[in-house]
Parts: sequence; structure tokens; C-alpha cells
Amino acid sequence: LPPARGATHPRSARSARAALSARNVEDAVRIFTEMQAAGAIDADTRALAALATLAARNRHNDTAWAAYEHGKSRAGTHEMRGAGLNFNAVLYACCRDPAMCEKALRVWDDMVEQGVPPELEPMSKLMLSCLARGRFDDSFRIFLAAIDANLQPGAQVCCALLRTCGVAPRLATMAYAVFVTMKNAGSEVPADVALTLLRGCLKTGTLEQAFDVYDTAVCAVREGAPPPPAEAASELTLTLTLTLTL
Repeated sequence: LPPARGATHPRSARSARAALSARNVEDAVRIFTEMQAAGAIDADTRALAALATLAARNRHNDTAWAAYEHGKSRAGTHEMRGAGLNFNAVLYACCRDPAMCEKALRVWDDMVEQGVPPELEPMSKLMLSCLARGRFDDSFRIFLAAIDANLQPGAQVCCALLRTCGVAPRLATMAYAVFVTMKNAGSEVPADVALTLLRGCLKTGTLEQAFDVYDTAVCAVREGAPPPPAEAASELTLTLTLTLTL
């Protein structure tokens, strides 16, 4: 007879452990899904941590989250970490699907609470995911956490952060801080991105910040960077000139 709802057949638990030991992700995910459907997940904390990590690394994003969430609710985040959960892998898995952004942020907050050392790739993925969902403030707080961890996000992420001040000028000061880290890292800022940041600095930042952005763009051209489009270069000059004459 099949087990009643809420009771898992012992063979399911043994099969799950065997699949995890063999790193057979397809079998492990299938068995876990069957357990979920039966309303009885018979797996200890170590098995749930292993499943969440294995599923995350193999693009089974929903299963990674489900195993993580079940282990967290049953045993606690600290215990999941002690059981060997790879938080960064689960974080990255949740960032693959834009609809899972909220879940990714919950994983991130758990990581911060537990003091889990972050990795740049999942952090970058999370920042881009937040930006895509319009969660600009979350993106910047994660950026600051990356800097605190001595991790410099790449140009793609930084430029995406700089562009936010074109949508929300109030973010110009934060965007300028990102610009400074790019400059210190020797990263090039495209002319259109520099123009967006310049406009933001003139609206809600400072004139000194605007001059710094402008001077950096000009120096980059002198050092061999591709020149900005003529209209962009003209607008950079015109915007500053008009501001100084008002």
C-alpha cells in the first residue's frame, strides 16, 4: 500500500541519501519532489543542506530554495550552515530567476546574519536581479557589502548601478561612490553612463562630483579610450557651462 499523506516510505529516505551520496541530482530532486507532494519530507538537516547545494549547482533553482527553506524552518539557519550548506550557491540559484528575487534577498539576509563570507559572482548576480526589479536601494546596500568584503564588482554591475540615477536622481551620491571605486580600480566608464551620472550629480549631488566625473571622462580620452559620441561630449560641456552661469 502507498504511504498515507504525511508519512514517507522509509525507502524514499534511503533512496534520497543514496542519490545525494552519488551526487545524482536528478534522482535526488525527483525523490524530494515526491516527498513534497506526499506532504512529508523525511530528510535530516545534513541531507537538506546537501540537496540545496547540489540542486543549486545544477540549476534546479526551485528545489534548491525549497530544500533550504525546509531545513531553515525545521532546524534553523545556523544548523544548516553547520550541516555544510553552500549559501553562495543557493543565493546564485535564486538569482537565476527574476521572480525569485525576494527569496534571494532572504538568503542574502540570512548570510549576513550568520556572517557567511560572500562571493563576488552571486553578489553581482543579486545586484543585477535587484536592479531588474527596481530594488535600487537593495542593490546599493549589497554593493557596499561587497566593498566591505574587499570585492570589487565588475564594470557591468557598476555601470548598471550608475544608470540608476537616470531613473532616480536621489541615488546620485550613491552612484558617485560606485564611480569612485571604478576609477580606483582602473575601470572605464562609457560616455553615456558618465553623462547619466553627471546629470544626477548636478540634480542631487554636488558640483565637485560633477566636475570629477567630467574630468575623468576627458582624461580617459586623452589616455587612449574611445572618444564619446559628439552629442554626449557636447552635452557634458554644455550642462556644466549652463550650471556655472546660473
